[in-house]
Amino acid sequence: MSRAVISAAADHLAATVRAARAPLFDRSAAVPVALLGGLTTLGALLTDRLACGIAPSRFVPAQGSALDGAATLLEREDLPHEAYVVRRGA
Repeated sequence: MSRAVISAAADHLAATVRAARAPLFDRSAAVPVALLGGLTTLGALLTDRLACGIAPSRFVPAQGSALDGAATLLEREDLPHEAYVVRRGA
């Protein structure tokens, strides 16, 4: 995969993290960020650039899968991003 493509992907991911963090936390908050899935196999070219783009946030080990995160959203309504969750059905 091209270095330019990976660098652009890191920049877009960093922008996504910043946009998700903005309504929930102060800009100076070192919010923990977990990286999941195939992205983790791209190595330092992606993760180093992404880490710079999300500072002062920092990477932490994932505490489960994306499916575990979805289940947590389903089960809990006391998380900081609840205002952004859309619940449908009974």
